[in-house]
Amino acid sequence: MPVFYLESSALLKRYKSEKGSGFVDELFEAKTAQDVFVTSHLTVLEVNSVYRVVVLPVHDGLVADSIELLPAYPLRTADALHLATVVGASRVVGEQAFYVVSADKEIAEACASLQTPVLNPELPSALEQLHALR
Repeated sequence: MPVFYLESSALLKRYKSEKGSGFVDELFEAKTAQDVFVTSHLTVLEVNSVYRVVVLPVHDGLVADSIELLPAYPLRTADALHLATVVGASRVVGEQAFYVVSADKEIAEACASLQTPVLNPELPSALEQLHALR
């Protein structure tokens, strides 16, 4: 069962037609019963609308985790919270396939350092990568 963490820059593509929107549309439209979508409460604030997504709350522990990540990953506040949410969510899903869907360069680089696969909906190969997962 693949788990896809949807960071705000990716989820916004569902609601605004722009580069990478086709990938995100395909992600939602071809969602299987085994696919799980996860995001942060932060995304709700940024996107203002969520569609079939498990929303993880921002809480004191997550803020503390974000602060701990900052020395290794000098990210903006929102990106640090996303990264801490990614780290926590990936621990929860354990051995299940877990992917971060993001067009944010800094988040992608941080995820790569953590060996967490990123699907960038803006890449020409994004749909092909998504189809290979399903």
